[in-house]
Amino acid sequence: MGNGVAPSTSVDREHRVPTSKRLFGVLYSLFVHLRLHYQLLFLSPLFIWGFMLAGGELSEQAIGGFITFHVFLYGGITAYNSYYDRDVGPIGGLRRPPPVNELLLPFSLGVQGIGFVLALRVGWWFSALYAVVVLLSVAYSHPRLRWKAKAVLSLLVVALGQGAVGFVGGWLCGAPSPPSLLGLDPLLGLAVASLSAVGLYPLTQIYQIDEDRARGDLTFAVVFGPDASFKFALACIALASAAMLPLILRLFGGLDAGLLAVVYAVLLLVVERWRRRFRSDVERNFVTLHRLQLALSVGTLGYMTTRMALY
Repeated sequence: MGNGVAPSTSVDREHRVPTSKRLFGVLYSLFVHLRLHYQLLFLSPLFIWGFMLAGGELSEQAIGGFITFHVFLYGGITAYNSYYDRDVGPIGGLRRPPPVNELLLPFSLGVQGIGFVLALRVGWWFSALYAVVVLLSVAYSHPRLRWKAKAVLSLLVVALGQGAVGFVGGWLCGAPSPPSLLGLDPLLGLAVASLSAVGLYPLTQIYQIDEDRARGDLTFAVVFGPDASFKFALACIALASAAMLPLILRLFGGLDAGLLAVVYAVLLLVVERWRRRFRSDVERNFVTLHRLQLALSVGTLGYMTTRMALY
């Protein structure tokens, strides 16, 4: 009573609750911008494809490499890109991206930094690969360079940073030491991964054309339009199948090759049907692409898991 401190009231408590809620909201927003569901489901087949072709076996190094890549590397660089993009419409993996908080930049860099320390534990080659992707992500997203805003450069970054690097990361975790990518099988596998990653990339831009154009980003879809984006995707899918089928036939036999030939034929038909019926509807195109990616990822992961279990 004589200490001069007013007792806590319900009003004070009510003021404290919104503060904690705001803090939770900020933390949740930062986490969502990692888009981990996208990294773990849609990008992981490329890593596991390399791991499978290298004849890898499940190990602490393989699990550590997988988590380092898909949680810390891909999650971190995705959040880094979101900080500069500040999208309000649908983006890869998020129909309604949360608002960008200024903490997102240091958060994304911190996540990448933790991942690099973990990458060093996997190996020097692996950590060097990690660093290459980080540098590519800076060139892709930062306003000083902003390769994302350039049609051809953005394709090259995706082909290398997601396709080739994803495959090589898996290969390094599965190949005997010292790792070697010299040889027809790994080079064909690398081509499949790069073509698969870059082929669908312009289709992720077709529902972002208005937002990218308003921001001044001359993406492939903005420069060449939706129809050219579909034709580019079809060409890449066809080339990926031409590289994969002889490889699967030699390694696993005619049954596997025949199954994959059917899958590729269906995929080409589905994308061509979408091209013919394309309408400029952001929500519809977002859902269509993500359903297609989900079916491809689940099917690919299922096949590779089964195939590795039968080694």
